[in-house]
Amino acid sequence: GLADSDAAAETGGAAGMGVDAGGSDGGTLPDCNRVTGQTIITVAADGSGQFLTVQAAVNSISAGSTAPTQIRIAPGTYKEKLTVTNRRFMTFCGKDAMTTILTYDDNATSAGGTTAGASTNISASDFSAENITFENSTPLGGSQAVALLTSGAHMQFRNCRFISYQDTLYVRGASQYFRNCYIAGSVDFIFGDGTAAFDNCTIYNASGGVSVTAPSTEQNTPYGLVFFGGSLTAASSVKAGSVALARPWGAYGSATYLKTALGAHINPVGWVPMGTNDLTNARFSEYKSSGAGANPSGRATPSQQLTDAQAAQFTLSNVFGTWTPSYSQ
Repeated sequence: GLADSDAAAETGGAAGMGVDAGGSDGGTLPDCNRVTGQTIITVAADGSGQFLTVQAAVNSISAGSTAPTQIRIAPGTYKEKLTVTNRRFMTFCGKDAMTTILTYDDNATSAGGTTAGASTNISASDFSAENITFENSTPLGGSQAVALLTSGAHMQFRNCRFISYQDTLYVRGASQYFRNCYIAGSVDFIFGDGTAAFDNCTIYNASGGVSVTAPSTEQNTPYGLVFFGGSLTAASSVKAGSVALARPWGAYGSATYLKTALGAHINPVGWVPMGTNDLTNARFSEYKSSGAGANPSGRATPSQQLTDAQAAQFTLSNVFGTWTPSYSQ
């Protein structure tokens, strides 16, 4: 269900993002570690699995494969620059996101571009991940540092953590679903032209920044970044009223927050321009925001406070069409 706010990580840092963390599911959802009836490949840094690295496990699956395959990753920190392409129905399965960490320290400066700097780049469709941390370990102030770049269709993530400062999560094209996830950054740390739904996620400003999100949704794409419940939280060092909900990286950028709890760090105007993109064509809206950062009467025009009828149009079936993420069930 599209649960309301969960403040598990209100205190910041990596609070409460284990297997059954955050959200109203109470641990009743099936966990990837209990899945049977498909190929299981094991990865462990200590040599107790079939592979030492996640990339080697991915590469062991033949290109073009559509056979459901699960890569079970033992607890550990895996420093590798990962690329997943041209294999469908693959799952990354960890035991606990707090202890299963995929990380690298490239960034836009070191790699020659934001996309090239991504720690993990997944363009495979029908991809799932559960109980994993995707991290870019570039320090604060060290350029755009993407932890995860997604560009496949029908991608889903549950009980995952996405950790960086600038440009943490880059959603491109197609369709992505995030449930009970924790996303930390400083500026524009959820961005791109993807259609992405965030169900009961905690979005944490680890330091100050202009804006939480920077959508570049195409003009003819009806839905961009959609937040169902969840909360926007911040480190105590982040000044009150200093961070916008979104700014338009593309002129028609789309971002919607539905029943999201907003911390005091959220800018009272809500939405700000970006470069030459003002708010004229951007599609920015809220519905029943709560918390210290909610300010329905003071938001920048022409953003919208949705009516009940308008908010009712924001369903997963409208956002994603014929695809129903299994993690949403």
